[in-house]
Amino acid sequence: MTKETFLKFASAVPQGAVEEHGSKNAAIMHIWRTQTGQTDFRTFKEWQEAGRKVRKGESSFPVFSRPINKIKAEQENSSDSYERNFYGICHLFHVEQTEPIK
Repeated sequence: MTKETFLKFASAVPQGAVEEHGSKNAAIMHIWRTQTGQTDFRTFKEWQEAGRKVRKGESSFPVFSRPINKIKAEQENSSDSYERNFYGICHLFHVEQTEPIK
């Protein structure tokens, strides 16, 4: 899924779903869980840390990341506040897309 396709998908998430689940990401995750029947989604790096690897050719499930300006402030050990939040896209995989690292 390209960034543009994801943003189009995310903008089409009904407002009622966002209100029901508390945030746009929670509503998107509800959709991914319903479609896949999976509940454990993690990033590529988180699966590696758990002793698993994502199988070659698997497609990710995108969600919005934490605000990028907050991530940068944490990396710089800064308490700078920014007026606007900018969100990146975080790519998640579920457990059936992974296998144990040998």
